[in-house]
This record gives sequence, structure tokens and C-alpha cells, in this order.
Amino acid sequence: MRINSKKGLTEADWAMSMGIFILYLAWFFIVVKPTFSPDTKMSLPFDDLKESFYNEASWNVNKTPLIIRSNITGDNEPIIVDFPFKGITEQYYVEEKYIQIDEGRLFFLANLDKTGSGSTLLNYLFHSTSNYTQPDIYSDIVSSDESASTDSIKINYNNGLVQQGFFRDSVRIFYYSVKVDGSPIDTSTTSHTYNNLFSKHKVITPQLNHSSYIILNNSRIYNFMTSDVEKTVTIGTRIHQYNRFYINPSTGGAISYNSSQCDNYNTDYIDLYDDAYGLAFIFDDNVNLELCHNKNLSITAEFNVDGRFGYQLLFHSADDDMTKMAQPYRLIYGADEVLEGLSDEKLFYLSFKNYSTIKSDWGYSYDFNVTVLNASNTAIFSYGIMPIRYVTTAGKTYNYNKLDKYGNMSRVSVVLLSW
Repeated sequence: MRINSKKGLTEADWAMSMGIFILYLAWFFIVVKPTFSPDTKMSLPFDDLKESFYNEASWNVNKTPLIIRSNITGDNEPIIVDFPFKGITEQYYVEEKYIQIDEGRLFFLANLDKTGSGSTLLNYLFHSTSNYTQPDIYSDIVSSDESASTDSIKINYNNGLVQQGFFRDSVRIFYYSVKVDGSPIDTSTTSHTYNNLFSKHKVITPQLNHSSYIILNNSRIYNFMTSDVEKTVTIGTRIHQYNRFYINPSTGGAISYNSSQCDNYNTDYIDLYDDAYGLAFIFDDNVNLELCHNKNLSITAEFNVDGRFGYQLLFHSADDDMTKMAQPYRLIYGADEVLEGLSDEKLFYLSFKNYSTIKSDWGYSYDFNVTVLNASNTAIFSYGIMPIRYVTTAGKTYNYNKLDKYGNMSRVSVVLLSW
């Protein structure tokens, strides 16, 4: 049995209908020859018609500067910042950037330059009620419930938490744990998602959530925790036997193994490294950090979470400068600019609305026609009916901007006829 289905009109159907209507419009003015009356023009409520049409067919596009001040030079640097705006990812766009909005944060990659005028990078964030198409991006992220990999790292997960970490095919993290108020975090509820930009493993509990991200083309683990009430969190990990460490210019040096003593620090940064590779820990704020080096090398960090807290694990080569990675950049949101104009999308939807319904919705009792002309005086949109032969008709023309979702504007004329 063959089933025929009825579908809505496509843009091609609309374009064909518009072409036919424009031909009719030309014929109408040549053959029908409507009569225009100055007296009628004065008596018809054109301001009401203009306002109703503009409210129906116009929209706003928000354009917000993203000002990035860089402390480092590097390609594909993850930009991860708090996102104070509402809405879904699909309705936001950053020029030439593949973006994601997740858990109240904006994610994208940027090429940073700390030299000269390149220290400041300007992008624009656009937002509208229309969906944007993300730019194509090559992604080598491989992700599952049990693991995630990109670039030179592979991370194994168990119940949403890091279990092992590999950098350049060698094990660098052997063990990893998270405790909340002295007890292992409850991993009975977890989630796993991924896209072209990141892979995320999340542990969800009533008291505290822990999200772990692997970012495209980067050898790092970004971790974010949220809690509505203050919780004491302890991160424990056993790592590769690096032979040196660095906290600040006055704290660091060689690591002596076969010593039962653990060293304690209050810091937001520690880098452990050898002649080839290293692993840096960066925290949002100072933590109580314990470094133990009895045969094995382990780190325990304890801190309070009341709201949001983040920390990073950065795998790197020995010659990479990690000292500025605690704050590689600073992003400032500039003043939001609200752009306004006619919308092709809203004009498209208006073209399919019932004329009688629109008259009722607009509270306009007269018959009318609205035609939009581009800068070449070519009709690009028309709505309504046309007057019968020799009817007394009034008309007015208004100038507007037509605005697309990327903030581009073009001047148009709107011709209103009414009788």
C-alpha cells in the first residue's frame, strides 16, 4: 500500500508563489490602475498598520563583544568561561568558532598571542531566536562510558570518575578518587555525553555534582564541581614517579623517594615533571595539598565547595612553560548591542498566515497590501490582497533595515497600500 503524505510548503514553494505574485503586482499597476486619493490617505490609520506589520515581521539580534586578553601564545587554547545569558546553544554563535554551552559555561577554542597588539583578541557573540549552523570542525575525540581520548591523551573512567590517565601512550595517573565529607562520592548516578568539542563524564548526587571534560586537541582534564551547600572535598591520586616539582619560585626542587615523610602546602598550583614530561594541577583557589613520595608519588588535595569550584590536570612536555597556565587568559563580556530590523524568517512565516486572521490579530478593519522592496526596488516580499479595479486606494512608503541573524543589515522600503 502506498501512503501519500501532505507536507508544509517549502522555501522553494514560497519563492515560486512570490514570483507569481510579483508578476501579478506589475500587471496590477499597469492594467488595473488603482486610484490614489490624498484624502483617503489622511483618513486611513497607516501608523497602526505600519506598527502591526513591524511588530509581526521584525526581531532583535544581540551582539556582544568577547574581549580576550591573553597571557600566553598557543593554538587551540580552550576558552571556558561562565555564561551569564539564557538560551540554548543552537541560538548562539561566535564568529568562525565551534561553540558549546554547558552547565552555565561557554566553551570554544581560540588561537592566543601574548605579544604586542595580539594580546587582545576580539570576537562577537550573536544571539537570536533562530538556530545557527556550527562551522565544520575536524574532531578526533573518541568517547564512551569507559574512556575518552584526543590528541596525546587517553583517560579511562569508572562510574563517571577518572580511573587511569595515559599521556603519549604511557600511564601517568594510576589511581584517582573523590571523597565528599570524608566518604567516597556516590557514583550510583552518572552520565556521559560528547560532541566535536569535548567529552564529558559526570557524577550526579543530591549534595554535589562532579563533571570531567576532555577538550579537543588538548592534553588536559577539566573538572568542575557544584554544590548548594558547603562540602569538604578530597581528591586523591597516585601518579607517575616524576623527579621534580614546582609550586612557586621559592618552593620546589627534587623529589626524594623512599622517604615516609609527606610534604604539605597551601597552594592553587603544583607542577610535577622529569626530563621528558610533566603533570600540573591547577585549582580555582588555594587547597590543602599533601605530596607523598614513599616509593610511589601521590597527591591529596582538600578544599571546600560552596557553589562552584574547578580544577585542572594538565599533561605536558618538560619544556612547556606552565607558570602562566593558572590564568592563561581573561575574557571580558563587552556591552551588549541590541540590533533591530525586519527578519527574513519572520517574513517567511507571515507569508503563510491567513489574511483574515492577521487582520483580526492586528485589529485593522481595512483591506491592505504590504510589499517590501530591496535597494534595487525589486519586490522581495508581499502580503495581503490587491484592490479591485478603480477602487480608491491610499499608499505610504517607509524605510527600514532588514537584519539577518549574523547582524548584517540592508536598507529596504516597505510600501503599504490600503483601501
